[in-house]
Amino acid sequence: MVHAGRSCLGRGLGKEGQRRAVVKLGNIPSTTVALFVAALLCLVVGTYTENNGFQAAGLLLAFVTAIIAINQARAGGDSGD
Repeated sequence: MVHAGRSCLGRGLGKEGQRRAVVKLGNIPSTTVALFVAALLCLVVGTYTENNGFQAAGLLLAFVTAIIAINQARAGGDSGD
């Protein structure tokens, strides 16, 4: 349903009311990348050896690291230090 050139989802929000999240991959520190590499290594070892515990640990660590990396990329370099 469209009213005056706007969709129902965008009603009441002009360009001023919308916030854009700026993601800069350069803001992600090397320690976060290292955690993601460790998660992938754990996942690969678990898949190769058919060990479900390693697979679950690798997936969980990769998921948590991805969330941390997204937050750090959005934060503009603030790592909480």
